[in-house]
Amino acid sequence: MLLKDQTAIITGASRGCGAATALRFAREGAAVVVNYAHDARAAEAIVARITAAGGRAVAVAADVTDAAAVRAMAETAKRAFGGRIDVLVNNAFPGFIGGTVGGTSWETFQAAWEPIVHGAFNCCQAVLPTMTGQRYGRIINLGTTSIWELNEAHAPYITAKGALVTLTRSLARDYGKFNITANLVTPGLVWTDLDAPQPSPHPSPHAQRAPLGRVTTADDVAKACVFFASELADFVTGANLPVCGGLVMQ
Repeated sequence: MLLKDQTAIITGASRGCGAATALRFAREGAAVVVNYAHDARAAEAIVARITAAGGRAVAVAADVTDAAAVRAMAETAKRAFGGRIDVLVNNAFPGFIGGTVGGTSWETFQAAWEPIVHGAFNCCQAVLPTMTGQRYGRIINLGTTSIWELNEAHAPYITAKGALVTLTRSLARDYGKFNITANLVTPGLVWTDLDAPQPSPHPSPHAQRAPLGRVTTADDVAKACVFFASELADFVTGANLPVCGGLVMQ
């Protein structure tokens, strides 16, 4: 029970990596806020899986680009689970937005920037007063190996995810004195189906290039998030952890 008695907010937790992280956190003893923007049914299904296994969870609707909605979510978390917010996982993902600098409008760049960077910013601002007051907090941001692979025509998405690297480091530098850590989990291509096994061999070239021979699973990402949220990583901050089977090595 690595996260016993902790309260965690996980954004974009109705599916994919967010859902896997919510399930894994609950299994490790955390009370979980399953954030979602649109799919209430999927979010409630994750809550149902957690509660059926004896865990604690609540689904909360909030568009992470809406600062007021995010602040309300933080207050809901505190009311539901004893007044603390111990962990924030910034996972909300709008879907891939591609393009080149010369062939893409700034509005397209903003479409990637808003949920990824502005959303993380809003969520951090909402939880930092509580975390600084209790002198404890764990902030985990979700990156992508595409920052280093530099795939063609990924400029809007990569630019936004790249900004999370420096946001994470800034949080680590500014809030370490409050015993708040900030770290980045960086997956490769993710197999997001929580219940279906990957095909073997996997047809993706990512799997063929990775030394470990498959693509990342959502639970691989979740386990890395548990590490950063737990006492095992008490003295780790400002770090980037690639979770990609060796596709990117740092």
